[in-house]
Formats: sequence, C-alpha cells, structure tokens
Amino acid sequence: MVQAEDDATLAALKQAVAGCLDPAAASQPAAPASKPAPKSKPAKPKPASKPKPRAAAADARVSLDDFEVGRVLGRGMFATVALVVKKDTGERFALKSLNKKELVARYQVEATKTEREILKARHPFLVTMHWAFTSPHCVHMILEYMPGGDLYQCMETEGQLPLERARLYTAEITLALGHLHDVAELIYRDMKPDNVLLDGGGHAVLADFGLSKLADQTGSTFCGTADYVAPEVVQSMPRDKGCDWWGLGVLLYEMLAGEAPFAHDNHYAVQRNILSKEVEYPDEWEPESKGFIGALLNRDVSARLGAGPSGTANVKAAPFFAPIDFSAVEARQVATGWTPPKEGVARSGEDEEDLSAVPAIPWEADEELMEISGDREVEPDLFNGFSYRRTSMQAELS
Repeated sequence: MVQAEDDATLAALKQAVAGCLDPAAASQPAAPASKPAPKSKPAKPKPASKPKPRAAAADARVSLDDFEVGRVLGRGMFATVALVVKKDTGERFALKSLNKKELVARYQVEATKTEREILKARHPFLVTMHWAFTSPHCVHMILEYMPGGDLYQCMETEGQLPLERARLYTAEITLALGHLHDVAELIYRDMKPDNVLLDGGGHAVLADFGLSKLADQTGSTFCGTADYVAPEVVQSMPRDKGCDWWGLGVLLYEMLAGEAPFAHDNHYAVQRNILSKEVEYPDEWEPESKGFIGALLNRDVSARLGAGPSGTANVKAAPFFAPIDFSAVEARQVATGWTPPKEGVARSGEDEEDLSAVPAIPWEADEELMEISGDREVEPDLFNGFSYRRTSMQAELS
C-alpha cells in the first residue's frame, strides 16, 4: 500500500515537472521522418544582452568512467558532492552521489527520485542537472558546477552583504520559489544559505531538493534547518508554501545583518525565538527592508506575504522590490557586482581539512547506520529508470 502511494506521488510529480521542461513541445506533433528538413537561413548574431546558456550537455549517456573525479565540494546527511571534469570536453561539473543502502536505511529513496524529477526542470535560478545514472552501490547526478560556492561561504567571508546585492539575490530566489510553487506545484521546505549556490556570474541558484514535496502532500513533520523553519513547522502543524516565504525572510535578514534573526546557541531557544521573539532591526535599515522582512516573518501564515494563490505576484510587488526589473532579472541581465574566480572560491582551511578526509564517492554505507537499520538489501529494480540525460536542445533553452 505504501509503495502504491509512493508510486502515485512520483507519477503526479512527473506530470507536474513535465510542464516545466517544454510545455509547447508536448502538444506539437513530431515531423515525419521522411520529410527532409528545410534549409536553414544564416543565423543572426545574438544580441549582446541575451544571456548564454550556463552549460551545455552532450546528447549521450554517461557513466563514472567519463569523468575525472576531483576534490570534495560538500558533504550532507545523505549525499557527497565532488568536482568532476568530463574527460572528452574538459567541462567541469558537480557530481552528487548517494549510497543506495543508506537511502534505503534512511527511507530516502522516494525523496531522491523526487529530487531527480525536480532537477529536470528548466529555470535560470534552479540548479541544472545534465545527467543522472546509477552504479552498483550509488546513484549519481551530474549537476552544473557553481564556482562561487554557496551563500553561507559568501557570508562567512564577507559578513553583511550590500543592500543592492542582497536585494538581487532575494529577487532571484523569489523567481525560483515562484517557479516551484506556481508551475511545479511544489514546496521547497529547505531554505538556508548553504542551499543557495553562486554561479559563474555570481547569481543565486537554488539547490538541494531532497525535502521538496508536492504542495498537497507536505504533511506536518518537522523538517528543515532550525534557524530557518517557520512557526508552523516548529509546532508540527500542516504547512504550505508560506514556510518557504518565511525562510526567505530569515535569509534576507541574515544577508543584511550578518546573523539570522532567531539565532541562538541552544536549539530549543531557537524554537522559542521563532514562536515569540520580536524581530529587531538596525536603525539604519531602510523602511522598505524592514517592512518586507516583517511581512515575510508574519507568524500568521494566512496573513504572511506570499500567502494565497497570488502569493508570488504579491511578493514581487512589494515596495522592497521597487528598484527591481524582474524581466531583466529573469533574463540574467542584471549584474551582481561580484564574479567568482574561474577556479572557484577557496574554502577556509578548516573546512578544506574537514572535507579532505571524505571519500569523493560514498562507496561504503555508514557501518553504524547499517547496524541500526538491519543492513537491508537493496532490491535490484529499486532504481530502475533513474538514468537521465539533458539534451542539447534543453540546455540551449535553459
């Protein structure tokens, strides 16, 4: 019965994401194979303002043998991310690998399949997946490499961000959330600076969709990172897309102030702060920033900015975004004022030392976890159909 419900959920998700890939293509009949293609006219030069695709993937399936595996970029609860170079092109990508046994033990199989479906979508501020495939012990996703690291690293290095840069990042994340909410009908549920990556142009790109759910199937269990979860999550109440807008409010406050508004060394104190602490704003902040954050951090989810069917439009119409041209932002025509080095931002010595001991690919499952879970076997067909390749046409349209 549980498997049937999981299959139904995944099928609904595939249908939702299918419209994100190429809505027009589904309704267009394929050209007859025997009909010769008309001669193309000479290509016109592209306008200088039109953004180039962030990356282009070849129309071919791949395996680990096609990549040179480099240093570890990050390690999460369920996955390891490593820098890889495609041997035939020299292109750099991020390889996200998850151990199959650990996924089974942690009941994360369906969440991983859900993330794969979401990553198939096209959006300028959602991370791009080029390939997905399996190996005997792991599942792998080849993602766009983000040389700017993540927003957490950025704030650790720079501290408070300039208002205009924070405003642009907030606008880019707003567009990403709007796509998830309004097009894919998903709730993100994991807003935090670690999940906001910075691409080669310094733009904010949302990543890590392991906790994302269809809007009508989110449940009421606690999930997310303590400092960024909404009051309804702390209280284990049903939640909707409003929890994502709350997380955006916390994130913007942290970008401007250098720390989250409800931060505390004690986990339970963080929860108390989320439920009752009044948000304190520096006197020098402009009224539009205070008002915008305050509207996103409304504890009444029905009155929170972003609530209701016009939620994304209401967020974009806030006075805080008055200087923002969202059409130009979505076209990636607004410069961030910061570009990462081509070789990628350097991690702190402590972070680099911590990651140096982490295997780039988690071939072996965690022994302690296996003892607790009973080391259940992975069914041979559990990850059938996981493989994916983004065509060159999809890459051009991204």
